[in-house]
Amino acid sequence: MKKQTLIGFVLSFIIIMTTSLFSVYAVGEASFSIPDGAVSTGKEFSVSITFSATDNIGNVQTQIAYDNSILQFVGGDSITGSNGILTLNGSASNEKSATYSITFMGLKEGTASLNLVNCSILSSSGSPIGSPTAYANITVAGEALSTVVTTTQATETAKTESSAVTTETTTTAVTAAGSPTQGVLSNLTVDNGTLQPSFSYDVLNYTVNVDYSVDNVEIEGTTASPTDYIWYTGDS
Repeated sequence: MKKQTLIGFVLSFIIIMTTSLFSVYAVGEASFSIPDGAVSTGKEFSVSITFSATDNIGNVQTQIAYDNSILQFVGGDSITGSNGILTLNGSASNEKSATYSITFMGLKEGTASLNLVNCSILSSSGSPIGSPTAYANITVAGEALSTVVTTTQATETAKTESSAVTTETTTTAVTAAGSPTQGVLSNLTVDNGTLQPSFSYDVLNYTVNVDYSVDNVEIEGTTASPTDYIWYTGDS
């Protein structure tokens, strides 16, 4: 009788241990969605990241590593960062998938990688669901970009023998070949005197020599793009 009781205890223990081995855990996955084919230099494009899980997702925390010599980060959903590392800290609506969008711009020709690192998918109660990884390659086609003027402010000093025109600039990226199509002046003229040196979109400082009899100098600039604007300061 004692022998049979011992056998029954051992059998129950094995059944309990076997049941625990088949416990079900939540699983999380991640994937990138990128444009078909190559993207163009100087053009913005979007990449999306989708997280999915066997449980409802409450929050996603991760970093995205990218090649900032080829791609420039423009913006994204719940995403911040620069210099090759972005941080995503996004809440989800208690569904089993969540998608976030990132906008980039191609800087130069090449292939740039996107890598999901340090990822943590959490449930609505804050329990960990998974730590997936994902990667994608973006091909950029086109010419390399250079830095040029995008905003110009002209300042005039009047009723002097020498009137100075100066510019203050911020920068943006345009194609290196030829004159930029936006963000610079395409022409700069004066109604009295002569610009020194001659106008060029990449020259930021000018002098206008006028006669003492001249009371006013009218300076007129023309932007390369109709969406650009100019503002002036100084006495007229």
